[in-house]
Amino acid sequence: MGSKAIEEWQKGKTVVLVYPVDKWLLMMVKAVFGEAADIRNLGDVKWIATEDGSTGKGTGRHIAMFILRKDTHHDR
Repeated sequence: MGSKAIEEWQKGKTVVLVYPVDKWLLMMVKAVFGEAADIRNLGDVKWIATEDGSTGKGTGRHIAMFILRKDTHHDR
């Protein structure tokens, strides 16, 4: 999943990826990169089922939203 997102970003597209992570990791990224890291903490998301519209209980983990913006891509 992550490698596909990076490939699309390298093609010049903006990519939004949500993934469960531990809160300490979000805190570490913010401490090291500050506001330059476009990662947002969505908290414990209570996803809505597509089948019947019911709300889930959440996972107990924080969900991070990683935003890879097309205008920040640098060839490496």
